[in-house]
Amino acid sequence: VNHITEVIQNVNEVARTIASAVEEQSITTKEIAQNVAQTASAAEMVSQGVSQSAQAGRDVNERIQHIDEVLGQNLTGASQTQQASQELMHLSDQLKGLLERFRLKEHGAPSGEVITSPPSSSTQISGSGVACAS
Repeated sequence: VNHITEVIQNVNEVARTIASAVEEQSITTKEIAQNVAQTASAAEMVSQGVSQSAQAGRDVNERIQHIDEVLGQNLTGASQTQQASQELMHLSDQLKGLLERFRLKEHGAPSGEVITSPPSSSTQISGSGVACAS
């Protein structure tokens, strides 16, 4: 009988040890599950951050392309403005040359008389032509 009691006590001791180990293993498993969940959450946050960074990079790239297009248009406009300015200067020079070739009609001077000097500051433009004031 003593021997049976001793065996039963040993079995009970082993059962308590197993129960204690199972409980510790259960607690450890729960902690691992919590750590895995936290890691997954952190990975999701990192993934969202990477996606947002990638989108921001695409947005910056689009804006840079737009700025490049606008600068190209400005360069074209500046070139056209410079060309128009040069054409206006050429036309102005031609007009000056034409004005110097014609004779200004003086008050009382016969029509068609040629004056070889350029117009003075007292030159007046009338409806019928250019006349010099005396």
